[in-house]
Amino acid sequence: MLIMFLWLIFTISLTIGYLVHLRSRRMSILARNNIPGPKPSLIYGNLLEAKSNPRVKNHEKWMKEYGKVFGYYFGVRPQVVVGDIELVKAIQIKDFNQFADRPHLLIKDGFVPHEILNHSLIREEGKRWKEMRSVLTPTFSAAKLKVNFLKLLAKLILNLF
Repeated sequence: MLIMFLWLIFTISLTIGYLVHLRSRRMSILARNNIPGPKPSLIYGNLLEAKSNPRVKNHEKWMKEYGKVFGYYFGVRPQVVVGDIELVKAIQIKDFNQFADRPHLLIKDGFVPHEILNHSLIREEGKRWKEMRSVLTPTFSAAKLKVNFLKLLAKLILNLF
């Protein structure tokens, strides 16, 4: 009976130790990739600190402390914040196909107001997102936006007179 009890304690300890190892490994993804940021709690990540102030305030504080590119953990999910406008342009324009899967925007009470919104660019992932982005990107080029803006401006001016 004592041997079974000791074996049970050993097994539970080993399991807990393994789970702690897995969790600490997951909570060091940013550090292993040389992305600076606040040290996360093993249980909550940076969630308590992130929830204590508005997100913009935390991002400003962390940007001053860690630089224009930093990471933190929203629970167990690593988040990377980029404050360098040139790097943002590179990510959003030149390398957009490398950043296809993003977390979904959370909607209060977990519902989407209309079914059609499930198939918008914001909610799509993977290959479908890449296809949609590739189709839409030329539509919103700087040259086309300028032409459309000028057409709209001319239309507004004509309507005034």
